[in-house]
Amino acid sequence: MDNNQTNISDSIVLDDNQLVCALTNKVMKATDKERTLQSMINMMIDEYRFPVEDMQRDFKAKFQDNDGKSKTLKIDLAIFNHSKAHDTDELIRVVIVAKDAKVKAQDKKAGVQATLEDILTYTECDFGLWTNGEALHYLHKES
Repeated sequence: MDNNQTNISDSIVLDDNQLVCALTNKVMKATDKERTLQSMINMMIDEYRFPVEDMQRDFKAKFQDNDGKSKTLKIDLAIFNHSKAHDTDELIRVVIVAKDAKVKAQDKKAGVQATLEDILTYTECDFGLWTNGEALHYLHKES
């Protein structure tokens, strides 16, 4: 067998409602959110050329707000400085994926401002993307 062929015993058989994560190679449930997240992962790899090892899904960013309160925000896809530790101080890009297209950008709990503003305000990260699978919104922090 040559190197371009896959051994059948090494193959994964997926159900109709499953997909393989492009970042982790784990089998995931194929929800609207997961399909959108996979599209964002592929875009970061293919179009923006971020190395897979500099990305992490479901990252918990920890920071303090202006009142000194500790906050944690789950980031669907975090991108870090090349070859650096995967921690909040090394965060350079964030991608937030809403549950589905019904979640609008103006949503008070899951919209653009509710999810991206704190990350860009209280961390060194300067660029964020929010999507509901239909709309894309970008926020960039002025230096």
